[in-house]
Amino acid sequence: MEDLVFSLNVVLPLFLLMIIGVGLRKFRILPAEFFPAANKISFSLFLPAILFLNIYDYCENFRQLEWGFPAFAGGAVVVTILLAVLIVPIFIKNKKSSAVVIQSIFRSNYLLFGIPALENMFGGEGVFSAALIIPIVIPIFNVAAVLVLSAGGSGEKKGVFSLVVSALKNPLIVATLLGLVFSFFKLQFSFELPKAIYLTTKSLASVGTPLALISLGGQFDFKSLGGNIKALTAATVLRTLIVPAVWLAVAVLLGYRTSELAALLVLLGSPAAVSSYIMAEQLDCNGQLASQIVMATTAISAFTIFIFIFLLRSLSLI
Repeated sequence: MEDLVFSLNVVLPLFLLMIIGVGLRKFRILPAEFFPAANKISFSLFLPAILFLNIYDYCENFRQLEWGFPAFAGGAVVVTILLAVLIVPIFIKNKKSSAVVIQSIFRSNYLLFGIPALENMFGGEGVFSAALIIPIVIPIFNVAAVLVLSAGGSGEKKGVFSLVVSALKNPLIVATLLGLVFSFFKLQFSFELPKAIYLTTKSLASVGTPLALISLGGQFDFKSLGGNIKALTAATVLRTLIVPAVWLAVAVLLGYRTSELAALLVLLGSPAAVSSYIMAEQLDCNGQLASQIVMATTAISAFTIFIFIFLLRSLSLI
């Protein structure tokens, strides 16, 4: 019973915040235009504040950190990408649709959905574990997504250099790198952020999780879930069940436990990234399918992540 309550306490607050977003839009308390704007400011300001603060606050953990964990997480994403690129086109012949499915398999909504789950499980220390793999996995997500979608669509193509520059401009990458820099000065020279700056950052961070999840719920459109059933089902099952199950089994065999194992769960089992729809549209792929995958995986992952947490908790792995 204790494990069930723990699992519910992790997932239910996230799900309820998304339901609030759905209600705010459905009852027209907020206009539909509010939610994409809120999502943008969460991505640009509030979520980076969370990442920066949790790296800075928990920088003492660097003293006993083993860098094998971030390397394993990045390797899992790369292997998933390669397998998806090889296998998906065999079953989904339409290039624009197969590119969208490939992207959804490896590119998760790690920041908006996963980090709040870790915060509910382990507090700031859980977010610290999540933040350490961001400089590795977010650039992989971004670069691989553009390459895959460019190959499948006929939109604007980008060179490797421009992809790297774009990844380095990502606010989440910038916040993580700044957190690492300020943590270095804190550990080596006992440098502390001025109190006014620290408290301002803390205030910004407190807004991040609820606003991001409410804006995510507010962008739901249940009516558009029909169509593309074959590709939609394949992407949803792979994103929410098969990919996380396989890599969690590997991680357990390699000895990963607690916050590291949970970070892998939310990295590999969170719903498809909201931005994947925007990129699919920009690069002339199947944007309708991309939006359907985002909605389906977001709805289903609330239950699948709950099940994974319950099983891992019952086995005393987290």
